[in-house]
Amino acid sequence: MSRTPKPWYRNQTGEWMVVVRGRRIRLAKAPNDGEGRRLAWKKFHELMASLPDKIGDPNPRIASLLEEFLDWSARNQSSETYRGCSFYLNEFDKSHGDLRIRDLRVHHVTQWAEKDTWVSSSTRYNAIRHVVRALNWAVEQQLIDKNPIKGMRRPKPGTRHRGLDRRELVMLARAAHPRFRALLIALRQTGARHIELRHLTWEQIHGDRLVIADHKTAGKVQQPRVIPLTPRMQRLIKRIRSRTESAFVFVNTRDKPWTCSAVNQQIRRLRKKLNLPDDVCAYMIRHTFATEGIANGVDVITLSKVMGHQNTTMLRKHYGHVEQFPEHMESAMRRAAGDGRRCT
Repeated sequence: MSRTPKPWYRNQTGEWMVVVRGRRIRLAKAPNDGEGRRLAWKKFHELMASLPDKIGDPNPRIASLLEEFLDWSARNQSSETYRGCSFYLNEFDKSHGDLRIRDLRVHHVTQWAEKDTWVSSSTRYNAIRHVVRALNWAVEQQLIDKNPIKGMRRPKPGTRHRGLDRRELVMLARAAHPRFRALLIALRQTGARHIELRHLTWEQIHGDRLVIADHKTAGKVQQPRVIPLTPRMQRLIKRIRSRTESAFVFVNTRDKPWTCSAVNQQIRRLRKKLNLPDDVCAYMIRHTFATEGIANGVDVITLSKVMGHQNTTMLRKHYGHVEQFPEHMESAMRRAAGDGRRCT
């Protein structure tokens, strides 16, 4: 028999909380005293009264739909996709979870996505995209009749216009701790997403290639991601294997796999120490892999498969800025001009 939900106080944030249907919900930011407790119970009763009695309510609360979608996402989508969904949708729930679906308007989503902490157009684009996706899913599942914000315009996401040049890569690698340096080298040698290498286990290494079943596009392509290993990458893996007993390949000094926040923190420290530009980040190494691949004549179809894209669209749209590598531009000019041979 399930436990009856009731408000409780969270000391770390100074908020009254409740767990309903397995989901933690904020009731009120109030002190842990008699007045705060009364306010929390009042909010709790309002919350319970607003919850639909069952799935199929023609006008459910947004919070209920988001809860259903996140449950589905956890079961059917990759861990990376679910992580993005849960971040944005939990933020939207805080702002508009109590609204009924028929009361939701485009301006609610617009005002939420334009909050001061989200200055990037890409962040705002993704925030709106996840809300629209959740509502479209609810329509597909016949939980609601229509998406009230269907056709909403989204800000055009910004694109990353450069990768790391060789000088920046060398500086980062030389200054990094040996275990973090191994991850940086692996990113450059494979062009992988850093989440793929952070979660890489020894069981996923098959001779001269990596075989990753749970990856970003697994749900679309219905097949594992295969990453061929260069000789340098094979030597690196062999060295790592001789010094660790962890189930994961790339680990920190405590033999634990790197987390996303730890990678970002390491890059921030190195960036500050080496006085590198503010835009330097780990993902730019993947961008460098693609850009140099194109500059060195790798065809986009092969390169797209190596990088784990479903097709060549992403590569053509976001990569290939060879103008940042003057030596490649000069080489291309010589080839296009016939290596300087005289016209006859």
